Amino acid sequence: MAHTFLCYMEKIINCNLLKTKTSIMKTLKIFTVGLATLFIANISYAQVNVKSPLKTRFGIKAGINLANVTIKSSGLTLSPSSLVAPVGGLYVTLPIGVGGFQIQPELLYSGQGYKVDKVDGTDGGKGNNNYFVVPVLAKYAIASSAFAFYAGPQFGYLLSAKETPTGESSTDVKANYKSTDISSVFGIEYNLPIGLNLSARYQLGMTNVAKDVAADESFKNKSFTFTLGYNIK
Repeated sequence: MAHTFLCYMEKIINCNLLKTKTSIMKTLKIFTVGLATLFIANISYAQVNVKSPLKTRFGIKAGINLANVTIKSSGLTLSPSSLVAPVGGLYVTLPIGVGGFQIQPELLYSGQGYKVDKVDGTDGGKGNNNYFVVPVLAKYAIASSAFAFYAGPQFGYLLSAKETPTGESSTDVKANYKSTDISSVFGIEYNLPIGLNLSARYQLGMTNVAKDVAADESFKNKSFTFTLGYNIK
């Protein structure tokens, strides 16, 4: 898949660069509006809620990835269109006894990939790469607030990889990708009084996941992730 996409890149780069900028701006606008809404809600939350001491919590979460990739080849950098993919799994939050600091490991199924639009008679399509991922996050819960911030590494194991040209059936291309991926994750969480939490994060791939490419070529995952979680205990 990486080879096919890199060869195809020159035909679509001008159109996709414009689409990428537009997509990023739309995503940032949505993210900003969401944060502003949560900030206003947090003022009301702080006025009526006395925050309980931090304790170990187990939970489940589910949501979506706005998944994409960063392709580099011969000095050019390109990201195609984002692909909406599912994400979900389990997490545990562990206080470490220093203020609002916590450690939050997670076990997640995470859909990654991208879309390529049909341009000037060339075929479009999409790539779906599915991973089992383990984020290990350092988390800080702000005192007398519903907000928490977190960051940390994420380790991924490739479960499947398929290429689907527009109007055609899928092809298994798992052999074109490395089995592991390492990413950096950072984000923000908003906790509701009823045990629910909303989370928004960005995943930046650090590993060139494509096999057998030239020294100046790379293929890295990235995504914006939005989830709804529930503390079971």
